Amino acid sequence: MSNLSRNSRIKLSQGLLFWPEVGEGEPIVFLHEAWYDSSQWLPFMDLLGGSFHCIAPDLLGFGESELPNVHHSPLQVECLGELLQVLKLEKVHLVGASVGAWIAASYAIQYPDRVSSLVLLAPEGVATEGYQKR
Repeated sequence: MSNLSRNSRIKLSQGLLFWPEVGEGEPIVFLHEAWYDSSQWLPFMDLLGGSFHCIAPDLLGFGESELPNVHHSPLQVECLGELLQVLKLEKVHLVGASVGAWIAASYAIQYPDRVSSLVLLAPEGVATEGYQKR
């Protein structure tokens, strides 16, 4: 990455969470797809880091984040909320792929006043039958 980047870790109530971040300004939070980790977003963070504060946490159980011994789905949304609260990020742009898109959408439904925009790429758990590609 050509922008100054940093890696961070924090122990949240759900477990130890790892994330790379780069840049300053409006925050964009990238949530990776199933069976990947935050590294899938590094090229995008490099491109956007000059204008935005880009954060890409490894979801619990992936990459360098801790694997809790509980069901993941609602826990991931809680973990995202706690991370954003600890980082004092009141309003963010969310970008998610696959399971990350499901987490982003779930967070946006629970906390619509904390989301500036939402980008969902191939969201898991969303029926697409009958929709036409444009």
